[in-house]
Amino acid sequence: MTRYRIYFGLVLGLLWSFPAPAAAETEEPDLPLNELLGNREYRLFQEKERYRDRLQILRRAVEGRAHLLPEQIEDHTLDAVNRTLYELRSLVRHALRLSEAETNQKELQHREVKQLEIRLRKLTTELYDWSMAVPLENRDSFEETRSAVEKLRNRLLRQLFGSALGEPVGASAMPSSLQSSFLPVGSGSAGAASAQSLLDLDKFTEEEFRKIQYTTKLSKRIDVFVDIARRRLDEIERRRDNRDEEEEEPNPLEFYTYQELLHAYNRALDSAMANIDERATRRLDEEKEIRKALQNLGKHLQEMADRLNALQPFIREQRDEALAETYEEALRLTDIAQKGVQFGLGAPPE
Repeated sequence: MTRYRIYFGLVLGLLWSFPAPAAAETEEPDLPLNELLGNREYRLFQEKERYRDRLQILRRAVEGRAHLLPEQIEDHTLDAVNRTLYELRSLVRHALRLSEAETNQKELQHREVKQLEIRLRKLTTELYDWSMAVPLENRDSFEETRSAVEKLRNRLLRQLFGSALGEPVGASAMPSSLQSSFLPVGSGSAGAASAQSLLDLDKFTEEEFRKIQYTTKLSKRIDVFVDIARRRLDEIERRRDNRDEEEEEPNPLEFYTYQELLHAYNRALDSAMANIDERATRRLDEEKEIRKALQNLGKHLQEMADRLNALQPFIREQRDEALAETYEEALRLTDIAQKGVQFGLGAPPE
């Protein structure tokens, strides 16, 4: 049976039952690094002095364990599954301590940090999907592992975006899912430089940024993100069709490249999903509001998917590799969002 990797990690099951919170992490000793890495990789880890290099070694080890799990689950070797999950928890906790000990800001924001964060984000979803394939009594270990992974990912996100939010890495940070797409409401004092950093990251306009920042109700905030995404498609289609501006006001998207427009589309959709996920998992909103947010997102997704697919010939004509990659990411995120909404509202993904 096909199992979809849905980005909304925990939204999938939360909306129907709002199950009890996961049990607190148990105190367990971490496996030593020499056992986790093997002799060769452990020697290499000891030889490397830079944070980025050591983090890369740990990322490869995490990827190796993640690669083992699907086959172990398929073979019903639950002892092996539990051992691999234990090794994953140990690895991510070693990485967490490594990150907490690092003080060089350039190292803390190196691209290797982002590579690991991306892999952990994917792993969080995979762990949820895999847990659905094992008996109920065996799922606690998956949840413990997911919790450990999220803790490390939280740390990495603070490293990457904390300075843009006007807070040091060690300060109390914004929730993990709320990435660089908006400042928490009430944090306007972070200053113009912080806001500009976020604008540059997401390719949102100042007006869009303000709407995100000050729209507190979840369903309304989702509307803002959807509007941002649809406006990017509008602009690409306008240029493709050589249509003149319909409004007399200056077009705030006029000087964005196609790649930047699609990047903003991706960031808006990604942030909409992250907001719903965050509100659901932390139970910051009532079930009714979570459902409304899902419905507000879902009612536009098929239209957006159709418009994206219609852009494919035009994107190919541009012969731009970066644009093509961003376009493929837009297709992927839209598909994930559709399946996540379907599941969250109680309908199995098609």
